[in-house]
Amino acid sequence: MKNFDVVIVGGSAAGLTAAVTARKYYPSKSILMVKDVVNVPIPCGIPYVFGTVGDSMKNLLPTKMMMEKSNVEVMENEVKKIDCINKEVHLSDQIVGYDKLVLATGSYPIKPNLPGANLRNVYTIIKDANILATMFEEMKQCHDFCIIGGGFIGMEMAEEIKKMHPEANINVIEMQDHCLKMVYDDDFCSLAETSVSEQGIHLLVNEKLDSIVGNERVEAVHLASGKEIKADCVIFGIGCLPNTKLAVDAGLSIGKGKGIAVNEYMQTSDPSIFACGD
Repeated sequence: MKNFDVVIVGGSAAGLTAAVTARKYYPSKSILMVKDVVNVPIPCGIPYVFGTVGDSMKNLLPTKMMMEKSNVEVMENEVKKIDCINKEVHLSDQIVGYDKLVLATGSYPIKPNLPGANLRNVYTIIKDANILATMFEEMKQCHDFCIIGGGFIGMEMAEEIKKMHPEANINVIEMQDHCLKMVYDDDFCSLAETSVSEQGIHLLVNEKLDSIVGNERVEAVHLASGKEIKADCVIFGIGCLPNTKLAVDAGLSIGKGKGIAVNEYMQTSDPSIFACGD
């Protein structure tokens, strides 16, 4: 078993920053990053893959370059469990020891358990460039897009898909009375709605998804109001949940917001383990 002074679980924005920062302040320590995704996208740039950027492989975090520059070892592996008592991280094929552990496991998108949610061409936004590349290619064959959720991801995806498919029919379904309602006052929401309307994007507010209709692949969405909208592609942008399974299994405390509980130093209920990220 190999031992490290610092082990970081997760290779997205938080894990990358934790590794670089650890090296800056502790130049002599041994640092390991473990990540289970080979090509990690820049999170805030994901919607732009589908329009402005046009290629998920052009929206990658510079992990290899930054970790080599910071002298941080990287393992592409899956963490199975954390043994807090023996200070070990159990990977799929080996065990590594740690003095300090940083959990940067991020979040995963919400996909509601509704009829038809598992049909083909029903997507969530996964932070994996390879998955996004497949999604991008499949979406090229689609014309009638339905985006569930009028938050940042939903509205950005709508605009970017319109750039990719100018002739596409795009509907955004939002259960509140405005898009972006959770982040802006109503007057700013109205400005955003005017902008997307001018681009030919249809926004349906005060509407709630009831089910997704189709055989093997999506054909339409059915709303709680009774409306049915034609769709050959559905994208969920309705939020995310903290990825806390490793922490829960390790016995770490979970906070009121269902994320890993930390103090002002980002320290968990185990003083040797820290957490950061989504």
